[in-house]
Amino acid sequence: MLSLPRVLACLLVLASIPAAGAAGAETGATESLSDRLGPEIDAAERSHYGLFPDLPRFATGRFDLSKGAYRLIYMEGGDGSARQRGGTVSREAFRQTAWHVAFVEEHEAAAGGDSVSPGASEPDLLRRLALRYASRKRYDLASAIAADLRDSHAADPAGTWAMDAIPRLEALAGPRRALIWPGALLDQRGRTDLIVFSGYYGLWLGIAIPVALESEDAQAYAAGLLAAPAASVLLAVNATRNASISKGEATLISLGAHLGTWQGLGWAGRSDTDGNQVVAIGVATGLAGIALAIPISKAVHFSEGHAQITNSAMYWGGWFGLVESVLTGRDEKSDDGALVDMLVGSDVGVLAGAFAARGVRLSSSRMRLINLSGVLGIAFGGGIALLTETDDDVAAMAMLGAGSAAGLLLGTHWTRAHDQGKDLAAGGRAPAIEPVLALRSGGRDRAPIPTAGFRVSF
Repeated sequence: MLSLPRVLACLLVLASIPAAGAAGAETGATESLSDRLGPEIDAAERSHYGLFPDLPRFATGRFDLSKGAYRLIYMEGGDGSARQRGGTVSREAFRQTAWHVAFVEEHEAAAGGDSVSPGASEPDLLRRLALRYASRKRYDLASAIAADLRDSHAADPAGTWAMDAIPRLEALAGPRRALIWPGALLDQRGRTDLIVFSGYYGLWLGIAIPVALESEDAQAYAAGLLAAPAASVLLAVNATRNASISKGEATLISLGAHLGTWQGLGWAGRSDTDGNQVVAIGVATGLAGIALAIPISKAVHFSEGHAQITNSAMYWGGWFGLVESVLTGRDEKSDDGALVDMLVGSDVGVLAGAFAARGVRLSSSRMRLINLSGVLGIAFGGGIALLTETDDDVAAMAMLGAGSAAGLLLGTHWTRAHDQGKDLAAGGRAPAIEPVLALRSGGRDRAPIPTAGFRVSF
Protein backbone atom coordinates (compact mmCIF):
# COMPACT_ATOMS: atom_id res chain seq x y z
CA MET A 1 0.00 0.00 0.00
CA LEU A 2 1.37 3.42 -0.99
CA SER A 3 1.84 5.81 1.90
CA LEU A 4 0.89 9.45 1.58
CA PRO A 5 4.52 10.67 1.65
CA ARG A 6 5.22 8.43 -1.33
CA VAL A 7 2.09 9.63 -3.09
CA LEU A 8 3.14 13.22 -2.41
CA ALA A 9 6.59 12.51 -3.85
CA CYS A 10 5.08 10.97 -6.99
CA LEU A 11 2.77 13.94 -7.50
CA LEU A 12 5.58 16.45 -7.10
CA VAL A 13 7.92 14.51 -9.40
CA LEU A 14 5.19 14.26 -12.04
CA ALA A 15 4.57 17.97 -11.66
CA SER A 16 8.19 18.64 -12.57
CA ILE A 17 7.85 17.08 -16.02
CA PRO A 18 6.13 20.07 -17.71
CA ALA A 19 8.66 22.43 -16.13
CA ALA A 20 11.55 20.37 -17.45
CA GLY A 21 9.99 20.32 -20.88
CA ALA A 22 9.53 24.07 -20.90
CA ALA A 23 13.11 24.64 -19.84
CA GLY A 24 14.38 22.27 -22.46
CA ALA A 25 12.49 24.13 -25.17
CA GLU A 26 14.29 27.34 -24.26
CA THR A 27 17.80 25.90 -23.92
CA GLY A 28 20.38 28.12 -25.54
CA ALA A 29 18.24 31.29 -25.59
CA THR A 30 20.45 34.36 -25.29
CA GLU A 31 19.86 38.12 -25.21
CA SER A 32 22.18 40.77 -26.60
CA LEU A 33 22.82 44.19 -25.08
CA SER A 34 22.97 45.60 -28.62
CA ASP A 35 23.13 44.37 -32.21
CA ARG A 36 26.67 45.67 -32.53
CA LEU A 37 27.84 43.96 -29.37
CA GLY A 38 26.18 40.64 -30.21
CA PRO A 39 25.32 37.73 -27.92
CA GLU A 40 28.93 36.93 -26.96
CA ILE A 41 30.95 39.53 -25.02
CA ASP A 42 34.73 39.23 -24.90
CA ALA A 43 37.27 40.90 -22.62
CA ALA A 44 38.02 43.73 -25.09
CA GLU A 45 34.34 44.59 -25.48
CA ARG A 46 33.87 44.46 -21.72
CA SER A 47 36.69 46.99 -21.30
CA HIS A 48 35.47 49.18 -24.16
CA TYR A 49 31.95 49.55 -22.77
CA GLY A 50 33.02 49.57 -19.11
CA LEU A 51 31.02 46.47 -18.18
CA PHE A 52 31.28 44.14 -15.18
CA PRO A 53 33.85 46.00 -13.01
CA ASP A 54 33.42 43.27 -10.37
CA LEU A 55 34.93 40.65 -12.73
CA PRO A 56 38.62 41.53 -13.26
CA ARG A 57 39.37 38.05 -14.68
CA PHE A 58 36.46 38.13 -17.16
CA ALA A 59 37.27 36.34 -20.44
CA THR A 60 33.97 35.84 -22.29
CA GLY A 61 30.33 35.88 -21.32
CA ARG A 62 26.73 35.95 -22.47
CA PHE A 63 23.27 36.60 -21.07
CA ASP A 64 21.32 33.34 -20.88
CA LEU A 65 17.51 33.11 -20.83
CA SER A 66 17.08 29.33 -20.86
CA LYS A 67 15.43 29.41 -17.40
CA GLY A 68 13.19 32.38 -18.10
CA ALA A 69 15.47 34.71 -16.15
CA TYR A 70 18.48 36.82 -17.07
CA ARG A 71 21.65 34.99 -16.07
CA LEU A 72 25.16 36.17 -16.84
CA ILE A 73 27.18 33.08 -17.79
CA TYR A 74 30.87 33.92 -18.06
CA MET A 75 34.32 32.37 -18.17
CA GLU A 76 37.10 33.51 -15.89
CA GLY A 77 40.59 33.31 -17.37
CA GLY A 78 44.15 34.03 -16.39
CA ASP A 79 46.83 32.18 -14.45
CA GLY A 80 46.60 29.30 -16.91
CA SER A 81 43.11 28.30 -15.72
CA ALA A 82 39.56 28.86 -16.92
CA ARG A 83 36.35 28.41 -14.99
CA GLN A 84 32.71 28.98 -15.87
CA ARG A 85 30.58 30.95 -13.46
CA GLY A 86 27.12 32.43 -13.52
CA GLY A 87 24.77 34.66 -11.62
CA THR A 88 21.20 35.90 -11.84
CA VAL A 89 20.67 39.44 -13.13
CA SER A 90 17.44 41.39 -12.69
CA ARG A 91 15.54 42.57 -15.75
CA GLU A 92 16.04 46.17 -14.65
CA ALA A 93 19.81 45.69 -14.38
CA PHE A 94 19.95 44.18 -17.86
CA ARG A 95 17.77 46.94 -19.32
CA GLN A 96 19.85 49.76 -17.79
CA THR A 97 23.06 48.09 -18.96
CA ALA A 98 21.64 47.96 -22.49
CA TRP A 99 20.82 51.70 -22.23
CA HIS A 100 24.43 52.44 -21.29
CA VAL A 101 25.72 50.41 -24.22
CA ALA A 102 23.35 52.31 -26.54
CA PHE A 103 24.62 55.69 -25.25
CA VAL A 104 28.24 54.62 -25.78
CA GLU A 105 27.50 53.56 -29.34
CA GLU A 106 25.50 56.73 -30.01
CA HIS A 107 28.38 58.84 -28.69
CA GLU A 108 30.82 57.11 -31.05
CA ALA A 109 28.47 57.56 -34.00
CA ALA A 110 27.80 61.27 -33.33
CA ALA A 111 29.80 63.01 -36.06
CA GLY A 112 33.00 61.08 -35.46
CA GLY A 113 32.88 60.94 -31.68
CA ASP A 114 34.74 63.86 -30.07
CA SER A 115 35.42 65.82 -33.28
CA VAL A 116 33.18 68.86 -33.66
CA SER A 117 32.63 70.68 -36.97
CA PRO A 118 32.97 74.50 -36.89
CA GLY A 119 29.35 74.96 -37.94
CA ALA A 120 27.83 72.76 -35.27
CA SER A 121 24.80 74.28 -33.54
CA GLU A 122 24.54 74.81 -29.80
CA PRO A 123 21.84 72.13 -29.36
CA ASP A 124 23.99 69.61 -31.25
CA LEU A 125 27.01 70.51 -29.10
CA LEU A 126 24.96 70.00 -25.94
CA ARG A 127 23.71 66.61 -27.19
CA ARG A 128 27.26 65.48 -27.96
CA LEU A 129 28.45 66.73 -24.58
CA ALA A 130 25.67 64.79 -22.81
CA LEU A 131 26.60 61.66 -24.76
CA ARG A 132 30.28 62.13 -23.93
CA TYR A 133 29.54 62.25 -20.20
CA ALA A 134 27.17 59.28 -20.55
CA SER A 135 29.89 57.22 -22.25
CA ARG A 136 32.14 58.02 -19.29
CA LYS A 137 29.44 56.95 -16.79
CA ARG A 138 28.91 60.52 -15.57
CA TYR A 139 25.16 60.23 -15.78
CA ASP A 140 24.58 62.96 -13.21
CA LEU A 141 26.11 65.52 -15.57
CA ALA A 142 24.64 63.91 -18.69
CA SER A 143 21.09 64.10 -17.32
CA ALA A 144 21.58 67.71 -16.19
CA ILE A 145 22.82 68.74 -19.66
CA ALA A 146 19.97 66.87 -21.34
CA ALA A 147 17.45 68.62 -19.07
CA ASP A 148 18.88 72.02 -20.02
CA LEU A 149 18.79 71.00 -23.69
CA ARG A 150 15.16 70.00 -23.39
CA ASP A 151 14.16 73.24 -21.67
CA SER A 152 16.18 75.58 -23.92
CA HIS A 153 15.79 73.94 -27.33
CA ALA A 154 12.58 71.94 -27.22
CA ALA A 155 11.82 72.58 -30.92
CA ASP A 156 15.25 71.42 -32.13
CA PRO A 157 15.86 67.75 -33.06
CA ALA A 158 18.46 67.67 -30.30
CA GLY A 159 15.79 68.84 -27.83
CA THR A 160 13.51 66.03 -28.99
CA TRP A 161 16.38 63.61 -28.44
CA ALA A 162 16.81 64.99 -24.91
CA MET A 163 13.14 64.46 -24.06
CA ASP A 164 13.41 60.81 -25.09
CA ALA A 165 16.79 60.25 -23.41
CA ILE A 166 16.17 61.95 -20.04
CA PRO A 167 14.20 59.06 -18.42
CA ARG A 168 17.02 56.64 -19.25
CA LEU A 169 19.75 59.08 -18.21
CA GLU A 170 18.02 59.79 -14.89
CA ALA A 171 17.53 56.07 -14.22
CA LEU A 172 21.23 55.45 -14.82
CA ALA A 173 22.06 58.41 -12.58
CA GLY A 174 19.89 56.98 -9.79
CA PRO A 175 20.31 53.69 -7.90
CA ARG A 176 23.27 51.89 -9.44
CA ARG A 177 21.62 48.80 -10.90
CA ALA A 178 23.36 48.72 -14.31
CA LEU A 179 26.25 46.27 -14.64
CA ILE A 180 28.71 49.13 -15.10
CA TRP A 181 28.98 49.93 -11.39
CA PRO A 182 31.05 48.10 -8.73
CA GLY A 183 28.77 45.86 -6.69
CA ALA A 184 25.95 45.79 -9.26
CA LEU A 185 26.50 42.07 -9.87
CA LEU A 186 25.94 41.31 -6.20
CA ASP A 187 22.38 40.10 -5.62
CA GLN A 188 21.71 40.95 -1.97
CA ARG A 189 17.93 40.71 -2.00
CA GLY A 190 18.12 37.80 0.43
CA ARG A 191 20.61 39.40 2.81
CA THR A 192 17.97 40.82 5.16
CA ASP A 193 16.14 37.48 5.28
CA LEU A 194 19.38 35.72 6.19
CA ILE A 195 20.24 38.24 8.91
CA VAL A 196 16.76 37.95 10.44
CA PHE A 197 17.01 34.15 10.37
CA SER A 198 20.44 34.29 12.04
CA GLY A 199 18.97 36.36 14.87
CA TYR A 200 16.21 33.86 15.60
CA TYR A 201 18.56 30.93 15.20
CA GLY A 202 20.94 32.62 17.62
CA LEU A 203 18.14 32.74 20.20
CA TRP A 204 17.65 29.00 19.79
CA LEU A 205 21.39 28.38 20.22
CA GLY A 206 21.50 30.65 23.27
CA ILE A 207 19.03 28.36 25.04
CA ALA A 208 19.88 25.02 23.44
CA ILE A 209 23.63 25.07 24.08
CA PRO A 210 23.35 25.43 27.89
CA VAL A 211 20.68 22.71 27.86
CA ALA A 212 22.96 20.43 25.82
CA LEU A 213 25.77 21.09 28.30
CA GLU A 214 23.40 20.12 31.15
CA SER A 215 23.93 23.46 32.81
CA GLU A 216 21.71 24.34 35.77
CA ASP A 217 23.24 27.77 36.31
CA ALA A 218 20.99 30.68 35.41
CA GLN A 219 24.07 32.70 34.49
CA ALA A 220 24.89 30.21 31.72
CA TYR A 221 21.48 30.78 30.12
CA ALA A 222 21.84 34.53 30.58
CA ALA A 223 25.24 34.43 28.86
CA GLY A 224 23.80 32.33 26.05
CA LEU A 225 20.90 34.73 25.46
CA LEU A 226 23.21 37.74 25.55
CA ALA A 227 26.00 36.35 23.38
CA ALA A 228 24.57 33.84 20.89
CA PRO A 229 21.99 36.05 19.09
CA ALA A 230 24.38 39.01 18.84
CA ALA A 231 27.24 36.82 17.64
CA SER A 232 24.99 35.09 15.11
CA VAL A 233 23.74 38.38 13.66
CA LEU A 234 27.22 39.93 13.54
CA LEU A 235 28.57 36.84 11.79
CA ALA A 236 25.80 36.99 9.18
CA VAL A 237 26.25 40.74 8.65
CA ASN A 238 30.01 40.50 8.15
CA ALA A 239 29.86 37.33 6.03
CA THR A 240 27.29 38.79 3.62
CA ARG A 241 28.55 42.37 3.45
CA ASN A 242 30.18 41.91 0.04
CA ALA A 243 28.59 38.60 -0.95
CA SER A 244 25.81 37.75 -3.36
CA ILE A 245 22.84 36.43 -1.36
CA SER A 246 19.69 35.89 -3.39
CA LYS A 247 16.24 35.20 -1.98
CA GLY A 248 16.59 31.57 -2.96
CA GLU A 249 19.97 31.17 -1.28
CA ALA A 250 18.73 32.72 1.97
CA THR A 251 15.68 30.45 2.03
CA LEU A 252 17.78 27.37 1.32
CA ILE A 253 20.24 28.15 4.13
CA SER A 254 17.44 28.61 6.66
CA LEU A 255 15.83 25.41 5.35
CA GLY A 256 19.08 23.56 6.03
CA ALA A 257 18.99 24.71 9.64
CA HIS A 258 15.31 23.91 10.18
CA LEU A 259 15.41 20.53 8.48
CA GLY A 260 18.64 19.53 10.21
CA THR A 261 17.34 20.55 13.63
CA TRP A 262 13.97 18.84 13.11
CA GLN A 263 15.55 15.60 11.87
CA GLY A 264 18.15 15.57 14.64
CA LEU A 265 15.63 16.18 17.41
CA GLY A 266 13.12 13.73 15.91
CA TRP A 267 15.39 10.75 15.34
CA ALA A 268 17.25 11.29 18.61
CA GLY A 269 13.96 11.65 20.48
CA ARG A 270 12.70 8.23 19.40
CA SER A 271 15.84 6.55 20.77
CA ASP A 272 16.86 5.99 24.37
CA THR A 273 18.90 9.21 24.38
CA ASP A 274 18.21 11.51 27.33
CA GLY A 275 16.77 14.97 26.86
CA ASN A 276 20.01 16.94 27.09
CA GLN A 277 21.67 14.76 24.47
CA VAL A 278 18.63 15.08 22.20
CA VAL A 279 19.02 18.85 22.25
CA ALA A 280 22.77 18.51 21.65
CA ILE A 281 22.11 16.35 18.60
CA GLY A 282 19.56 18.89 17.38
CA VAL A 283 22.13 21.67 17.64
CA ALA A 284 24.77 19.60 15.84
CA THR A 285 22.47 18.53 12.99
CA GLY A 286 21.12 22.06 12.60
CA LEU A 287 24.61 23.49 12.22
CA ALA A 288 25.46 20.62 9.86
CA GLY A 289 22.40 21.50 7.81
CA ILE A 290 23.60 25.08 7.48
CA ALA A 291 27.12 23.93 6.56
CA LEU A 292 25.67 21.66 3.86
CA ALA A 293 23.14 24.19 2.52
CA ILE A 294 25.70 26.97 1.94
CA PRO A 295 27.74 25.16 -0.76
CA ILE A 296 24.57 23.69 -2.30
CA SER A 297 23.03 27.16 -2.60
CA LYS A 298 26.15 28.35 -4.42
CA ALA A 299 26.52 25.32 -6.67
CA VAL A 300 22.84 25.02 -7.68
CA HIS A 301 20.76 27.98 -8.83
CA PHE A 302 17.72 28.11 -6.54
CA SER A 303 15.28 30.78 -7.67
CA GLU A 304 12.97 32.41 -5.15
CA GLY A 305 10.08 30.17 -6.17
CA HIS A 306 12.21 27.01 -6.23
CA ALA A 307 13.46 27.63 -2.71
CA GLN A 308 10.07 28.67 -1.33
CA ILE A 309 8.35 25.52 -2.59
CA THR A 310 11.17 23.32 -1.30
CA ASN A 311 11.00 25.02 2.10
CA SER A 312 7.21 24.70 2.36
CA ALA A 313 7.39 21.08 1.22
CA MET A 314 9.28 20.24 4.42
CA TYR A 315 6.33 21.28 6.59
CA TRP A 316 3.63 19.89 4.34
CA GLY A 317 5.58 16.65 3.98
CA GLY A 318 5.60 16.29 7.75
CA TRP A 319 1.87 17.06 7.91
CA PHE A 320 0.93 14.52 5.24
CA GLY A 321 3.20 12.03 6.98
CA LEU A 322 1.07 12.46 10.10
CA VAL A 323 -2.11 12.06 8.06
CA GLU A 324 -0.76 8.87 6.48
CA SER A 325 0.21 7.49 9.87
CA VAL A 326 -3.31 7.91 11.25
CA LEU A 327 -5.04 6.63 8.12
CA THR A 328 -2.91 3.46 8.01
CA GLY A 329 -3.01 2.92 11.78
CA ARG A 330 0.76 3.16 12.17
CA ASP A 331 0.31 5.64 15.02
CA GLU A 332 -1.44 2.90 17.03
CA LYS A 333 0.86 0.05 16.01
CA SER A 334 3.96 1.85 17.26
CA ASP A 335 4.53 4.51 19.88
CA ASP A 336 6.69 6.51 17.52
CA GLY A 337 5.04 5.49 14.24
CA ALA A 338 3.55 8.93 13.67
CA LEU A 339 6.87 10.65 14.43
CA VAL A 340 8.75 8.41 12.01
CA ASP A 341 6.23 9.07 9.25
CA MET A 342 6.44 12.81 9.85
CA LEU A 343 10.24 12.75 9.71
CA VAL A 344 10.25 10.68 6.53
CA GLY A 345 7.48 12.82 5.07
CA SER A 346 9.57 15.96 5.60
CA ASP A 347 12.55 14.38 3.86
CA VAL A 348 10.42 13.20 0.96
CA GLY A 349 8.79 16.62 0.68
CA VAL A 350 12.12 18.45 0.55
CA LEU A 351 13.61 16.09 -2.03
CA ALA A 352 10.48 16.12 -4.17
CA GLY A 353 10.18 19.89 -3.94
CA ALA A 354 13.84 20.37 -4.87
CA PHE A 355 13.40 18.28 -8.03
CA ALA A 356 9.83 19.27 -8.91
CA ALA A 357 10.09 23.04 -8.51
CA ARG A 358 12.95 23.64 -10.93
CA GLY A 359 12.33 26.84 -12.88
CA VAL A 360 9.11 27.75 -11.06
CA ARG A 361 8.17 31.43 -11.33
CA LEU A 362 6.76 32.22 -7.91
CA SER A 363 7.29 34.87 -5.23
CA SER A 364 7.52 34.36 -1.49
CA SER A 365 4.32 36.36 -1.02
CA ARG A 366 2.42 34.01 -3.31
CA MET A 367 3.80 30.96 -1.52
CA ARG A 368 2.61 32.42 1.78
CA LEU A 369 -0.89 32.76 0.34
CA ILE A 370 -0.80 29.17 -0.91
CA ASN A 371 0.34 27.96 2.52
CA LEU A 372 -2.46 29.98 4.13
CA SER A 373 -4.96 28.31 1.82
CA GLY A 374 -3.66 24.92 2.93
CA VAL A 375 -4.00 25.83 6.61
CA LEU A 376 -7.51 27.17 6.02
CA GLY A 377 -8.27 23.91 4.25
CA ILE A 378 -7.27 22.04 7.43
CA ALA A 379 -9.59 24.30 9.43
CA PHE A 380 -12.39 23.70 6.93
CA GLY A 381 -11.91 19.93 7.21
CA GLY A 382 -11.96 20.24 11.00
CA GLY A 383 -15.18 22.24 10.80
CA ILE A 384 -16.80 19.53 8.66
CA ALA A 385 -15.69 16.88 11.15
CA LEU A 386 -17.26 18.84 14.02
CA LEU A 387 -20.51 19.49 12.15
CA THR A 388 -20.90 15.84 11.27
CA GLU A 389 -20.00 14.86 14.85
CA THR A 390 -17.50 12.31 13.58
CA ASP A 391 -16.28 10.01 16.36
CA ASP A 392 -13.88 8.04 14.17
CA ASP A 393 -10.36 9.47 14.41
CA VAL A 394 -9.41 8.03 11.03
CA ALA A 395 -12.38 9.65 9.30
CA ALA A 396 -11.69 12.98 11.01
CA MET A 397 -8.04 12.90 9.96
CA ALA A 398 -9.09 12.02 6.41
CA MET A 399 -11.22 15.18 6.36
CA LEU A 400 -8.31 17.25 7.64
CA GLY A 401 -5.92 15.78 5.08
CA ALA A 402 -8.38 16.22 2.22
CA GLY A 403 -9.08 19.78 3.30
CA SER A 404 -5.39 20.67 3.34
CA ALA A 405 -4.76 19.11 -0.09
CA ALA A 406 -7.77 20.89 -1.58
CA GLY A 407 -6.68 24.16 0.06
CA LEU A 408 -3.21 23.93 -1.46
CA LEU A 409 -4.60 23.19 -4.92
CA LEU A 410 -7.18 25.94 -4.76
CA GLY A 411 -4.64 28.39 -3.34
CA THR A 412 -2.32 27.67 -6.26
CA HIS A 413 -5.19 28.25 -8.68
CA TRP A 414 -6.57 31.40 -7.04
CA THR A 415 -3.16 33.09 -6.86
CA ARG A 416 -2.09 32.26 -10.43
CA ALA A 417 -2.13 35.97 -11.42
CA HIS A 418 -0.46 37.19 -8.21
CA ASP A 419 3.04 37.50 -9.71
CA GLN A 420 2.12 39.04 -13.04
CA GLY A 421 4.40 41.95 -13.87
CA LYS A 422 6.94 41.08 -11.18
CA ASP A 423 10.64 40.71 -11.97
CA LEU A 424 11.19 37.16 -10.77
CA ALA A 425 14.30 35.15 -11.52
CA ALA A 426 12.50 31.93 -12.21
CA GLY A 427 10.89 29.78 -14.83
CA GLY A 428 8.81 30.70 -17.79
CA ARG A 429 5.31 30.01 -16.53
CA ALA A 430 3.31 29.99 -13.34
CA PRO A 431 1.87 26.88 -11.72
CA ALA A 432 -1.48 25.79 -13.13
CA ILE A 433 -4.12 23.24 -12.11
CA GLU A 434 -6.64 21.70 -14.47
CA PRO A 435 -9.06 18.78 -14.09
CA VAL A 436 -8.34 15.66 -16.14
CA LEU A 437 -10.89 13.11 -17.36
CA ALA A 438 -9.51 10.24 -19.42
CA LEU A 439 -9.92 6.58 -20.32
CA ARG A 440 -6.94 4.47 -19.35
CA SER A 441 -6.29 1.15 -21.03
CA GLY A 442 -7.12 -1.77 -18.80
CA GLY A 443 -4.80 -4.15 -20.60
CA ARG A 444 -5.37 -6.90 -23.14
CA ASP A 445 -9.01 -7.99 -23.52
CA ARG A 446 -10.10 -5.54 -20.82
CA ALA A 447 -12.39 -2.57 -21.07
CA PRO A 448 -10.91 0.93 -20.67
CA ILE A 449 -10.92 2.29 -17.13
CA PRO A 450 -12.31 5.83 -16.63
CA THR A 451 -10.01 8.00 -14.54
CA ALA A 452 -10.36 11.46 -13.07
CA GLY A 453 -8.01 13.79 -11.26
CA PHE A 454 -6.00 16.98 -11.47
CA ARG A 455 -2.98 17.84 -13.59
CA VAL A 456 -0.61 20.16 -11.77
CA SER A 457 1.94 21.95 -13.97
CA PHE A 458 4.67 24.26 -12.70
